[in-house]
Amino acid sequence: NPNGRLLSSIRTAFPKLNICMFTESPDTGSRVEGCHYIEIPAAGGISGAVKAYLNGMDRTDKRKYNRFCWPLEAWILDEGGEREGYRVHSLSAGGAFLEHERKVPPPGSRCRMSIRFQNCRFNTEAEVLDARSSSSNLPFGFAVRFIDLDPESAGVIDKIVRNALVMHIIDPDAEPEIPSIGEDDLTFRFDLS
Repeated sequence: NPNGRLLSSIRTAFPKLNICMFTESPDTGSRVEGCHYIEIPAAGGISGAVKAYLNGMDRTDKRKYNRFCWPLEAWILDEGGEREGYRVHSLSAGGAFLEHERKVPPPGSRCRMSIRFQNCRFNTEAEVLDARSSSSNLPFGFAVRFIDLDPESAGVIDKIVRNALVMHIIDPDAEPEIPSIGEDDLTFRFDLS
């Protein structure tokens, strides 16, 4: 089922995205788990069904930027001047989730960090958020929030994340490549390496 494969790919790439399919029949044989299916009523048609769905949506998700999982490396220079390497589990223009089997800085601490892309390093100041133990979808690690990111740099990161998400939707089985940043997109937060 090509539609089912596309919906499954979108659900994988955008797990928090509400997906709603408006159908003319209550057929449940080819439905994708996690998607909402609404039968179009005779009265009101598709526009009435869409309005009713949008009015009833729960808009409690506070995430401002999309995120994507890449095999990126990061280094943190903590307040004591020590440098430690981490694996980036996911990245967004607002922050990152870093995994490490044992070393987690104290929540609320600030650090300088660097994330390595294919052709450059991204440098910023970050605040360490609470640690998370291993779960079904996250390894042991912690989140950081970028606290001194200018809008241009946030736009560059959001652009490469969106591009990666689109590529994942097009080919969900492809291994994600480490992104490179075009020279025209580089801001003062990026050092060529």
